[in-house]
Amino acid sequence: VDPFIGKYSFVKVCSGVLKGDDVLYNADTDAEEKPGKLYTLCGNKPSEVSELFAGDIGAIAKLTNTRTGDTLSVKNNPVSYARTDFSVPYTYMKYRVKNKGDEDKVSQALARMTAEDVTLRTVNDSESVNMYVEKSRSIFPIIKKEKTLHLFTARLLLHQKLRSYSQSL
Repeated sequence: VDPFIGKYSFVKVCSGVLKGDDVLYNADTDAEEKPGKLYTLCGNKPSEVSELFAGDIGAIAKLTNTRTGDTLSVKNNPVSYARTDFSVPYTYMKYRVKNKGDEDKVSQALARMTAEDVTLRTVNDSESVNMYVEKSRSIFPIIKKEKTLHLFTARLLLHQKLRSYSQSL
């Protein structure tokens, strides 16, 4: 997310040429998107380009109906690639808010992070009345905790999850 341009959607052009004035069709959401400006990124610096060719990886700003894994094509020749299967999370961390007034800030931060990272999930466990963050990488708690602190000025406490066992007869 760029503070001046907004949310970037990274794209790989698989065939043809993508221009800023093209109208793209998202077969997954059955919606049309108008890309506007196209960018290539070198590090965190965007460079505006007029078109992207087959094989290029670029970025489009402010796509509203497109999420990670969606396929964009022209409407008269719709294309849909297979969806990516993401791994099941194996790292679980219990979280709680340090200050009682920060619940809204933390929920906004987690919603934003789950939108950016499809392998991150938040779960409310009804049995233990705890809230958990799930991820398929073990390094995520440090990165996500720092991101929450800086972006939303909210204090988030992370703890190792204790497994709840239920006895059955």
